[in-house]
Amino acid sequence: MARRGSVTVAVRRVTANLSARPASINCGESTELEWTTTGASEAEISGLGAVPTTGDRSVRPNAATTYKLAATGPGGLSESGATVSVNKAITAELHFSPEEVHHKRVGIKVDQESAELSWSTSNAEQVSINGVGSVNATRIGSITATGTRTVQAIPEKTDPGPVNENLTFTLTATNPCGGSETRTATLHIIGSIEAEKSPVDPALETSLSTNSVYFPTGLPSEGDPTGGLVPSQQRMLAELAGNFKKYLEFRPDAHLILEGHADERGSAEYNQALSERRAVRVKIFMFEQGIRAENIEAVAFGKERNLDKETVRRLGEQDPDLSEDQRRKILRDLRGLVLASNRRVDIFLSTIRPQTTKLLPYKADDAKEILGEKTKPNRPARPRRDR
Repeated sequence: MARRGSVTVAVRRVTANLSARPASINCGESTELEWTTTGASEAEISGLGAVPTTGDRSVRPNAATTYKLAATGPGGLSESGATVSVNKAITAELHFSPEEVHHKRVGIKVDQESAELSWSTSNAEQVSINGVGSVNATRIGSITATGTRTVQAIPEKTDPGPVNENLTFTLTATNPCGGSETRTATLHIIGSIEAEKSPVDPALETSLSTNSVYFPTGLPSEGDPTGGLVPSQQRMLAELAGNFKKYLEFRPDAHLILEGHADERGSAEYNQALSERRAVRVKIFMFEQGIRAENIEAVAFGKERNLDKETVRRLGEQDPDLSEDQRRKILRDLRGLVLASNRRVDIFLSTIRPQTTKLLPYKADDAKEILGEKTKPNRPARPRRDR
């Protein structure tokens, strides 16, 4: 009878190992799954299905995912897991430079400033800005999507009046992992809208181009700072103030320039103070006529910018308002006329080039008071200080 025996067959134990590199990714990025097994005849990874018993695979999950490797063989079953975390957070910035712009429209003429709208995002796949459109990131993942756009901020207001509006832009950034971020930037628009104005009447502008107001000798004085503005000169100033008010409707930024003068007699210090009083006296009178102080500029030159004899003679010859008798009088009493011609305040319009200084108002009923005539015209007055 034959003997029976037994044989022991060793079955290899099944092992499995699964890893993910990297184990943490941003939305849209991929990670590499790597696995190895021993003693396995079959392998399967959750979400991927059947896989070789050893290998690697690139995956791109949209949320935190745990992958499980199951390896089976004669020696049994072995499992291994690897978890991949997904960062879905989005960072975003949106801002204007500058944050405030000016808008001015007069009729159809528009003066409009622009602003630069800048944005940047990371970990976003889609970026949109209302009013500007959709801006796609150049890459998906941690690369920042940046951009700029010039914005012409046109206000909603169309009727005349002040402009004070806010224009708000909203940035929305999303990714397929469920991440979302919103940012806003506000542009402040200030300015004005004005109806179109008629052009300035050339005759009105000419009437304001250059005017001169004349004072008697030594006036206004320290003791009487309101003196010296004789009736004819007051009437002239009142008419000039009325015309200037009309002009301001067209050119609200215009102002009158008052330049005070004194004749050559007396010290420089005395004449400087006297010319200042004359300029201030005219400024106060114009203010009393309703001209705002900010539309008047007063300066004084004392006797620094006096008209000389030849200038006065030439102006007399060119003045169409003088009669022949008045022209002859200029030649007979030229010195007295030169002195009187320098006791004045010249009035210029800031918006146009000054014209030639005018001569004395010979036709005024108080011209002799301005000239200081107390003797016959052909007798030169005794020289004295302008006081």
